[in-house]
Amino acid sequence: MRSPISICARPCRNNRSGIRSPACTTGVISRIPLRRLGLVLQAYVRESDIACRVGGEEFSVLLPEGPLQIATQRAEDIRKAVNELTLEHEEKDLGTVTVSAGVATFPDHGTTADALIRAADQVLYDAKHKGRNRVVSASARKAMNSRR
Repeated sequence: MRSPISICARPCRNNRSGIRSPACTTGVISRIPLRRLGLVLQAYVRESDIACRVGGEEFSVLLPEGPLQIATQRAEDIRKAVNELTLEHEEKDLGTVTVSAGVATFPDHGTTADALIRAADQVLYDAKHKGRNRVVSASARKAMNSRR
C-alpha cells in the first residue's frame, strides 16, 4: 500500500500596496512579508513536512503521510493565519497578504511528481479564478467536473 503525500501550492499577494507580489519586489518592503510568511509556515508544518519557496510569489508545502483532508485543513489554517498578519514598515501599514492554495494528494491526483504538481497547480488556478484568498482541493475539482 502506498502512503499518501499531499502538496499545497500557494501564491501570496499584498493587496493594499498594489504590489502584485511582495516576493517579486526589491528592498525592505518585500522582505517583511516573506519573513512573516516564513514564520507562519514554520508554525503550521510538522517536522516531517517540507515548506519551500518555489519562486517569486509561490510557496509549496509537501506533507508526507498527509491525507488530502488534513492537507486541505492545514492549507486553510495557513491561509487564515497569513490573512491575519499585520504588516508595517516605518509605521506605514503595508496592507494584508492573501493566499490562494491548491491541494492534491498522491496517488489520487497524480502518480508522478510532475502529475501531482500539475494537479495542485490546476486547483490553485481554480482558487484564483473563484476570487482568490481560498483553498481548493483536487477532489473538489473532480467533483465539480463530474457534475458537468
